[in-house]
Amino acid sequence: MKQDILLGELLVNCGAVQQKQVDDALALQKITKRKLGEIMLGLGYVDSQMLTQKLGDQAGIPFMELQPEILDKNLIRSFPFMLLYQNNVLPLYEIDDKIHVAIGDPTNQKGVNELKKLTNKEIVIVCAEPLGIIRLLVKECY
Repeated sequence: MKQDILLGELLVNCGAVQQKQVDDALALQKITKRKLGEIMLGLGYVDSQMLTQKLGDQAGIPFMELQPEILDKNLIRSFPFMLLYQNNVLPLYEIDDKIHVAIGDPTNQKGVNELKKLTNKEIVIVCAEPLGIIRLLVKECY
């Protein structure tokens, strides 16, 4: 993971939030010990898509707007539903020996590692809006 620049800096630099909002969230973080992004989302400073995009930027993972047409439903169904649901991970399609996967939290390597255990293929990650992943997983595939 890249993480050369702090999440708060990324959000301020793109104009999504003001520095005061980051400072307020950092003060809450000291008390609650929660992730900065969770706090900013909870305070309504950012929406889920913006947070996911900036976490992806921070990790060097591209963001993708999910469309049902790109999904390989058989590929998705080849993985346990609860593993995908709990880790907010959605296999999208397979090309050659690579499975392209969307993840709702680019900091969640656990979910990607769980998928790797179930296949001998390379996993290529993009990040996507977490609720969109769940919506497509449930509506389109199960």
